[in-house]
Amino acid sequence: MKLCLGTAQIGMKYGIANNVILEKNDSFQILDTALANNINYFDTAIKYGNAEETLGEYIRFKKLNNSDLKIITKIDSKSIIGNEEKIVLELNKSLNRLGLTSLEGLLYHDSDAVFNEKAMHILIDFKKLNLVKKVGVSVYTLEEAEHALSYNNVDIIQIPFNIFDSNSEKKEFINKASYLGVEIHVRSIFLQGLLTMSEDEIPTYLEKAKVYIKKLDEICNKYNYSRIKAAINYVKATKNINLVIFGVIDSMQLKETLHYFNEDINDEINNELNDAFTMIPKEIIDPRLWVKK
Repeated sequence: MKLCLGTAQIGMKYGIANNVILEKNDSFQILDTALANNINYFDTAIKYGNAEETLGEYIRFKKLNNSDLKIITKIDSKSIIGNEEKIVLELNKSLNRLGLTSLEGLLYHDSDAVFNEKAMHILIDFKKLNLVKKVGVSVYTLEEAEHALSYNNVDIIQIPFNIFDSNSEKKEFINKASYLGVEIHVRSIFLQGLLTMSEDEIPTYLEKAKVYIKKLDEICNKYNYSRIKAAINYVKATKNINLVIFGVIDSMQLKETLHYFNEDINDEINNELNDAFTMIPKEIIDPRLWVKK
């Protein structure tokens, strides 16, 4: 299991706890801290504002190359799905923005792509061009993840995974994917910031989440854990996850994440968290269903 720095916060306002777009100097400082601590996986996307451009500026400024970092980007499949020429064009645009000749991974950003066989096979064939090492898709639901797994030669499936959004079926899927040689990259380990927010900060459209946050605080207080520490400990304890994608808004948050990630796993708190959060409503764990009022 390795850490992967997500770059959504670098290019746009992302999640419900982040209300700023980072300045270039702040982004560079975060990237410096990541590389200095042996984090060389970076997750980005065309949809993440100017994240690819900022990464590219940093790569050129530091005179880095393909061997120094492993960048995984995501393309918006809804506008180009099934059109090989458009996909190649978007891929080349990403490579130009990043200043690289190839990528560690290329994923479809929209999970409905998994149900389009032509689109999936086009992506899989891209590996023959030596522009990308691995291909896959970012999904939301277990059904989408299972369908992605049905394609031969899919290398990566990115799924949400956190204290509130985890169950035995999802863990069984992760084990099955590992057995089949497919990498599992987990994102949203803090549920887009919800797991870190105080009760007063939680917006009214997520009012129903407060009862679960209170329960989470009870368990964390019992073990003298912060919520961030509990969230990282929970993910780290799950076997057969290849990459853990996380975002930060400054180097201090990055160092905090690293500190907790390097601590020993506490199975006791994880067992209690498993028992406490088994039936969280979809409107809480799926940000697509967050109806802002």
